[in-house]
Amino acid sequence: MISISNSTLKKVSKTIVLGIITYTLFFMTSTVIEYYHSYKDKERLTNELQIKRDETTALKQEINNLKEKIKIIQESYIKEDEIKIRVSEIFDRVSLLDYQLKLIDVKNECIDRHIIIARLYANSENGFKVGEGIFNYLGETIRSEQDENLYFINYISRPRDIK
Repeated sequence: MISISNSTLKKVSKTIVLGIITYTLFFMTSTVIEYYHSYKDKERLTNELQIKRDETTALKQEINNLKEKIKIIQESYIKEDEIKIRVSEIFDRVSLLDYQLKLIDVKNECIDRHIIIARLYANSENGFKVGEGIFNYLGETIRSEQDENLYFINYISRPRDIK
């Protein structure tokens, strides 16, 4: 049988206990360091996320402000329907026996630019001149190449006074 002396047993026990304590301290230290690094990363990421949220909120607010400005600008210019009504009334008022002006359509090019498509029926050269003069008063006029009675008028509107 193997016998172990008390002093050897004490030395082995001390070594084992010292190893366990050393391992426990090393484990605890590494866990605390890992927790500290994780906490710092979490704080950094939380700060970055808050900065991104603030930037997103600022961008959304800027977009909303720009949409409001666009809406105000669009409201300051005349719409297609209003142009149709006004131009039809003008054409009805100025059309005489010598020439007839007829509004066909109004196309929106951008906020302040519209293309008015109109037809001119005239019995004389003088009637054509008067009709084309009225068209030229509205804007730059181009005569259709396929139909000599069809005209395209580049109408540029000015902004209204905003109330």
